[in-house]
Amino acid sequence: MPFEENPLKFQLEPYHRDVPDSDLLEELRSVANRLGTKTVTIDQFNEIGLYHSSTLARRFGSWRKALDAAGLGSGPIKSLAREAIG
Repeated sequence: MPFEENPLKFQLEPYHRDVPDSDLLEELRSVANRLGTKTVTIDQFNEIGLYHSSTLARRFGSWRKALDAAGLGSGPIKSLAREAIG
């Protein structure tokens, strides 16, 4: 079977290195709007966003910084209480 006809062939996701910052931030705000929330988790963005959260984290330095740049809240930081650790 020729490679072009193989339905199981591996396809790479497009790499979004040339997407302008403004488009990434607009997509982040759009996801928040669709969810009806003031912030977006990484999992939520990966599920319904056009890009992967790692693209925004790399571009802006972290997921939290991407949220800040988009004007969205970052929510509470999850941490363990000292009592829970030992």
